[in-house]
Amino acid sequence: MVDLKASAGKAVEFFNSVYPEPHNSVLVEEVDLSDDGKYWLITLGYNVRVSPEVQTAFDLGQMLETRMRREYKTFKIDRKTGQVISMKIRKV
Repeated sequence: MVDLKASAGKAVEFFNSVYPEPHNSVLVEEVDLSDDGKYWLITLGYNVRVSPEVQTAFDLGQMLETRMRREYKTFKIDRKTGQVISMKIRKV
């Protein structure tokens, strides 16, 4: 059996292979065991840069402001093999 810590590492590894551009603050946010006990369900959270909407062309402060939004993905990891079975968008 693959333990929780190793499974979380597999989720992060898979995330980084699918999205090779750097992301800010990739963290384990939720962990759950499937009802049948066969899978770890691991949710990773990460920050995504959002372009500010500019009200007027003269609003320089708003143009320079960096906004971040937290997004989430849930990974289904096989407890026997550590294989990533699925990655899904997690809406909060």
